[in-house]
Amino acid sequence: MKKNLIESIKESKEVKVISILDYVPALIANSFSVIFSTSIIFELKNIVNGYVLILLAIFIVLFLIQNEIVKVKEIRKVFSGINKSLLPFSISFVISVALASIGMYFFTNKSTEIKNSSTLNKNIELNEIAEKYQKETDKIYLLTFESTKEYESIGSDIKYWKRLNAATLEERTEIRKKVDALQNIMNQQRSIFNTNRDKQLTNVEDMLSNEKNIIESKHNNATSKTETNNFITYIFLTLILITEFATIILNKNIVDKRNNVKLLADSDIAKSYIITSNLLMSLYMASKDGWVSILNAKYSPVNKNNILNWEDIKVTYNNYISLGILSDGEVRNVAGKDILYNKILLSETDAQAKLDQYFERLLKVR
Repeated sequence: MKKNLIESIKESKEVKVISILDYVPALIANSFSVIFSTSIIFELKNIVNGYVLILLAIFIVLFLIQNEIVKVKEIRKVFSGINKSLLPFSISFVISVALASIGMYFFTNKSTEIKNSSTLNKNIELNEIAEKYQKETDKIYLLTFESTKEYESIGSDIKYWKRLNAATLEERTEIRKKVDALQNIMNQQRSIFNTNRDKQLTNVEDMLSNEKNIIESKHNNATSKTETNNFITYIFLTLILITEFATIILNKNIVDKRNNVKLLADSDIAKSYIITSNLLMSLYMASKDGWVSILNAKYSPVNKNNILNWEDIKVTYNNYISLGILSDGEVRNVAGKDILYNKILLSETDAQAKLDQYFERLLKVR
């Protein structure tokens, strides 16, 4: 519940003038600052493990919390006017930003890891298909026309005609024509064979090229993910900076509220309220049968150091009468002196409430 000005004055010496809700935003910002920095621990687990990791984690967490405490204390001192706290705050602030940024960068940014993994996979796949198609190419290169059935058939026919003995010139000429024709056919078949083999080699090279392109596309797609990863990293780094500066602003607001209440509590009207309230309490303690006199106010323990002079006492006492806390009173002769006595009209709680209401209005119109 929001406190009014009088309640703030009453509690100003007990640092209760700020509600717990005022600390929540700053506490959340400080917590996020620590959480961002603890991401370093997740990276350390890839380097160390076991008891060493546990000890390092405990040390890092404690260090971060202590650094955050120092940062908050020093920034509040800075905004309270203690300039010498600027250096320790700056050091703790730089440590906080640096650790949070480094930890979150390595935790979120996996670009190098993605690129290395993608490159490794690409090289492995390229080697595999290179070996696969190299075997296919070697098989094709090992094929020769001499190993085909066409070559055997044509070669057999050529041998047959060459073995024949010609009885006449015409038969010899005919045999030579047959051999030449078969030789031409063999050359044609050889040419067709070589063409087909070249086509097979071309097909193998095309398939190899296609598979290489597929692998390159997969690699490029995997690499393109690094851009998204970098974007996420930049978002977190921006959030870290926002959190750190939010910590400064939120703690400044807390200090400003404290300073405002302190200024209020140190004001003349606030001091007047404290004295008037304490004096009223002393009157209730000194009352007899519900009656008090102005002398009770003059000789009150509240005024033992003569904080109020006689004129101030009369003004304050008359104020009690004006507020309806005391009656208009009656004059009594005591030891030859006329003294004003007044009856208490309200309970002490109601009287204090009435006084609080009066000074609350005075404070608001200042």
